[in-house]
Amino acid sequence: MMPNETIRVLIAEDNPSLVSRYEMILRKDPTFELIESATSGYEAVLFAAIHKPDIILMDIEMESRESGIIASRQILSQLPSIRIIILTVYEDDEFVFSAFKAGVIDYLLKNANPEEIIRSIKDAYHGCSPIRPVIADKIRREFMRVKKREDSYLF
Repeated sequence: MMPNETIRVLIAEDNPSLVSRYEMILRKDPTFELIESATSGYEAVLFAAIHKPDIILMDIEMESRESGIIASRQILSQLPSIRIIILTVYEDDEFVFSAFKAGVIDYLLKNANPEEIIRSIKDAYHGCSPIRPVIADKIRREFMRVKKREDSYLF
């Protein structure tokens, strides 16, 4: 990252208090430029097309249970250089796998500490996709489940 380079961030979250929290975290680091806040998947897609942010902090559940994943898929199909970080309260495997299948680069819980959110944004900007231990464990279990199913078909 160049010394005066900024990371342009779009927040897609329908809870005003969480939007305020993320805005406060971003404003503490001069590296970030907050460009817009969306309150729905529809707005996230629209604002991404208009502003072309570097990073989107995307809530999974806004106007529908998976609106953030649907919006992520739509955004990344048209603007693949945007990096999306899912912020959610869900840790269930289905949501994790759906998010990564849609092309998101990272998956954080909404109660992640500010340092973790900042690190995630900077890592995503640089193309890093860290797999946290809780996510790695989910992936490992899924591979084991798939492998066991494949083995059962062979015998």
